[in-house]
Amino acid sequence: MLYRSRLRLWQLLSLLCLIIATSHSQSTLHGTTVVVIQKKDTILVGAESKQHFRAPRSPDAPSARDKAVEKIRLAGNMGFVIGGIYKQWNRSDSLIFDAYKIAEFSCRGNQTIFEKISSFDRNVKRPLERAWKELLNQNPAADLSRYNLDFVAFCFQESKPVVVIHSFRPKPNPGLLMSPITGNQFDPQSTIDTLRFPQPTLHDPAPYTVSSSTVDEAMFASIRSLTRLSSVTYIKKVIQRAISIDSVYNGLPIRILCITPRKMDWIN
Repeated sequence: MLYRSRLRLWQLLSLLCLIIATSHSQSTLHGTTVVVIQKKDTILVGAESKQHFRAPRSPDAPSARDKAVEKIRLAGNMGFVIGGIYKQWNRSDSLIFDAYKIAEFSCRGNQTIFEKISSFDRNVKRPLERAWKELLNQNPAADLSRYNLDFVAFCFQESKPVVVIHSFRPKPNPGLLMSPITGNQFDPQSTIDTLRFPQPTLHDPAPYTVSSSTVDEAMFASIRSLTRLSSVTYIKKVIQRAISIDSVYNGLPIRILCITPRKMDWIN
């Protein structure tokens, strides 16, 4: 579910993107809560750390146990977070899709953030489509729209904050209830939506998005009421609220990264 709104900069202090992409599968790792706040001289990124997973045929395997993982990753001159589907196993419990490994490979080196995003787009497309096909093999009635992939990249480039979100979504079948190929209302072919945060100003409205399968209108309204808080407190409150709603797929610790034109630091 996607909510969009516009607030003036003094209300929000920043641009906000909150991703809570949670769905359910026995062979898929998914579900991440991320808050990104962009100011003129700072980018703050917060994320919860829980990985919840049960393998289809290996309930005692290490991957079957909940654990804390680092969801905010650094790649040279930029950072990134992946929301939605990020790992997929087949029926034999073999890993066939790992979005974080693809991102780390694509974003190595010192290219610009846009070159790195383009590389990720090229490298992730076919593996993601194979992961969707495997989901349909395991469950032909699976709602592929619940297994989007959101790639959030952020950095300072030429002393300006840059935050870009690429959302990969399965291609719907217009005019058809079910695909003649898959028997599903979606084909496992990816389409990309792009959102780039504009530069903060004192006068222009600041757009932000909330993309979620669990956040409803009431929570969306309550999130907006928190904007009077300091940025770090705001991030913690929003993520704590997400954890209270869905503690199965969201959990502590909360990790916050502060990025400036000169350095990247973790906030305790």
